[in-house]
Amino acid sequence: MGDVRRRLRWWGRGPLTRDCDVFEGWVVLVAWIVAVLGGLLAGVVAGTATEASLSRQRAERLQLSAVVVKEAPRAQVMQPGGGAGRGATVRWTAPDGIEHTGTAKVAAGTVAGTHVTVWTDREGDRLSPPVNPAESLFGGAMAGILAAGGTVVVVGAGTKGVRLLVERRRLAGWDEEWVQADARWRRTAG
Repeated sequence: MGDVRRRLRWWGRGPLTRDCDVFEGWVVLVAWIVAVLGGLLAGVVAGTATEASLSRQRAERLQLSAVVVKEAPRAQVMQPGGGAGRGATVRWTAPDGIEHTGTAKVAAGTVAGTHVTVWTDREGDRLSPPVNPAESLFGGAMAGILAAGGTVVVVGAGTKGVRLLVERRRLAGWDEEWVQADARWRRTAG
């Protein structure tokens, strides 16, 4: 028991320990606990919510077959960063039986009548393809890491602000004590 007391002596009252020192120690301890536990909690919640949202998006999008109505333009010259395909006019039928026409990315030079895949919502409106399960997992992990990191940064900044205020108070106390000591020394010297 004595060994534990000796190790935690910095936490208690020593001959030079001030109230602001003890307060600062408690602030740092609480900040560490909040940063670790809050960061973990924020990371898990954000990661789970992001992954669930992307999975729900994947489940809500429908993969339909569409027919190319107008031939896609042929590539004239290879352009850097030109992408994998060209926009072509396509037609598809939504689950409710209504025909839709829009543009889909297809290989350059795709001829009319070719079947391609489009992604839609339940009403048949064209959407981008959903993310795959690996991308969903990665997105959730990144959201979790960012949320945890953000929590740690906010707690750290708040702690730094409190410690600066404590330091300002500590220095003001020292200034006051030096003035009092100076007055006592002048009385005894004079």
